[in-house]
Amino acid sequence: RKLEFLLADACAQGCTSVITIGGEQSNHCRATASAARMLGLKPHLILRTKRADAVAVDEGADSFGAVGNILVDRMVGSSIYTCTPGEYGRFGSDALVKRLADHLEKEHGEKPYCIPVGGSNGVGTWGYINAVEELRQQLRQAGAESERQDGKQDNDDGNAVNFDHVVFASGSGGTAAGLSMGFSLCPSLVSTRLHAIGVCDTPDYFYKTMAKIVKEDMGYSHSSTDDVSSGTSAAPDAEGGSGGIESFLRQKVTVHQGKGLGYAVSTMEELDFVEQFAMETGVVLDPVYSGKALYHFFQNVLSTTDNNGNDSGEEDDTAQTTNPYHGSNILFWHTGRALGLFDKVNDLQLSKQSPVTRLGLYGKPNEGSPGSISI
Repeated sequence: RKLEFLLADACAQGCTSVITIGGEQSNHCRATASAARMLGLKPHLILRTKRADAVAVDEGADSFGAVGNILVDRMVGSSIYTCTPGEYGRFGSDALVKRLADHLEKEHGEKPYCIPVGGSNGVGTWGYINAVEELRQQLRQAGAESERQDGKQDNDDGNAVNFDHVVFASGSGGTAAGLSMGFSLCPSLVSTRLHAIGVCDTPDYFYKTMAKIVKEDMGYSHSSTDDVSSGTSAAPDAEGGSGGIESFLRQKVTVHQGKGLGYAVSTMEELDFVEQFAMETGVVLDPVYSGKALYHFFQNVLSTTDNNGNDSGEEDDTAQTTNPYHGSNILFWHTGRALGLFDKVNDLQLSKQSPVTRLGLYGKPNEGSPGSISI
């Protein structure tokens, strides 16, 4: 969704290539590379990995491999550049992108378009503001269908159902910023509480990042008395900084800590949850974002919350009667990214989940196949 706006901007500026940055199995980098090729733009990807030096070429092959998202990165002909997590932290993602852009422009005559990690800036954020309008239209269509069936309108906006809570994964803050603004601008959804499950960093980091995107990148300012859904003109907060914006965002979205052992590091419990969820629903989650986020929401938010909906950190025997989520309509916003599962194949319990059996078709089990059956 962010790339719809970002790549439109790249084309409008007459750029010849795009540069973005992310983790080794970055879904954003893979999507950027594929979308860029569709528009005739050359993709350049900076990947943060502990295997940054595993790029030695030997007789036409290299040791970096092609697993998961990297396979698609390479299938579409991305130029891949690696850096270590330490270098990423020391220089910063924006600085690394700019340095590569300067190099490509000076040495190769390219006109690169720079996309930040996760596509999270003022331009990309419009993708999720637009997504809320898409959701509103879907709810109105469902409401119209419901009205035709039972002869009555469900609510003033014609929605068959409204959501009390919306839950989603957050890795760079852009999705959270866009959904926060989008839901605030939609009168029929303005009361919906948002829950961003951070799969890295801390909740305070995400609040500050969201505030920066909304204020500095998008130019929106907000005072404590403004209501973005009312259509009134918002004024800057008293200090002229992002304080008013951050306070406003904290009223709209709760950021929960959900990184577990760390970004892209999965526990067996998280992977078991992803497998079980696929078994029970047919919906595949990825281990880095959607799977980790929904696991945390199930295990540590739904089961351990106080009456204000905040993480309490303690189990409560009366959770069913005091838990604010009980009886609520909750939407989980699946942001895709299933290819990351390929990087976890060796850790998944697929033989238990999906056994493979050799058919014996000659009246007896096949020799050498202990798990075969005769039919």
